Amino acid sequence: MLLLANNCLAETEAPEPEQHRNILNHLEKGVQSVTRPVLHGEESTEGLYSDNWGPANLRLSILRGLEFSWENSNFSLKVGGRIYVDLAVYIEDKNDLGSNGVGLRTIQVDMTGKLNKNWAYRLKWGGFTSGGKVDSSGAYLDDAFIRYLGFDNVVLTLGQHTEPFSLEEQTSSLNSTFMERALPNAFAPGSTVGLSAAFGGENWFATGGFFTKQLSSYKDQGSQGYGFTGYLSTSMLSNDAGVIHLGGSLSYRFGNKDKDVFFRYRPESGLTDVRYVNTGSIAGASTISRFGFDVAGIFGPWSFQSEYIHTRVGRESGYTNVDFGGGYAFVSWFATGESRKYRENGVF
Repeated sequence: MLLLANNCLAETEAPEPEQHRNILNHLEKGVQSVTRPVLHGEESTEGLYSDNWGPANLRLSILRGLEFSWENSNFSLKVGGRIYVDLAVYIEDKNDLGSNGVGLRTIQVDMTGKLNKNWAYRLKWGGFTSGGKVDSSGAYLDDAFIRYLGFDNVVLTLGQHTEPFSLEEQTSSLNSTFMERALPNAFAPGSTVGLSAAFGGENWFATGGFFTKQLSSYKDQGSQGYGFTGYLSTSMLSNDAGVIHLGGSLSYRFGNKDKDVFFRYRPESGLTDVRYVNTGSIAGASTISRFGFDVAGIFGPWSFQSEYIHTRVGRESGYTNVDFGGGYAFVSWFATGESRKYRENGVF
């Protein structure tokens, strides 16, 4: 509206100074770069809508979100996110899982980019839904880390990020086979604050680090104390014929004796508030040890994946240690012929 009003006034008033005209041109080009591609469905060969605002470059893509970079600089900022909408029909035997229907599973906001050629960063917010509806009362900062890329074969990460444990946990929800991760992931540590290092070679990858607590206190685990977590994977076969992946996870943490530990997890549906795994509070936890094994394969449109996770909560004298274990296995097939994509760091 401001741009239209300016065009009308220009017919009766004196010409504007060239500096003002340049500013208006930038504003008009900026509006067109955002609105025209969206309204008319245009997209460049790189999948980006681009426009320059002086030394700044603004890009909008349906696939990659809104990107901002600075001329003659390695700085970049990408703002994006995801919205998942689920349809659930529950056919219960004994447990009431809630009402059938359509609801919001996830609203997530991401900010990623580079400070310079060696330093990358990510901020990710979640928890904007509850019970299939928008509810920001449980919003939390899920990822908040910086990453150093200056070494040839090692990547360092500092801040809250996903602990390297479990193939299913480390695979993004954008790339998981099913709508939800498998039930044994109740015992994966998830995202916590820590320092980790990742390195690899031909057909193998390893990552590990020191981790402490979560920034959010609402999640489905109690106090996890502090300790070490690591993951090692190898691709025994990785060529045109297919991929065979083997991986192992290990985690050992010293618990916080003053706070209870608990584990809980929804069934493979995100709209219900019922937790099929729910240990209740476990008092006197002195250590939490975990190990897991996973195997996966890709052969054209076919793939398989299986995993087992075991968790032991060691407790102070007077309490009995408790053990938990679980596994899953599945086979998938793309009817249209595509294949799952395997990354060098051992995840899909």
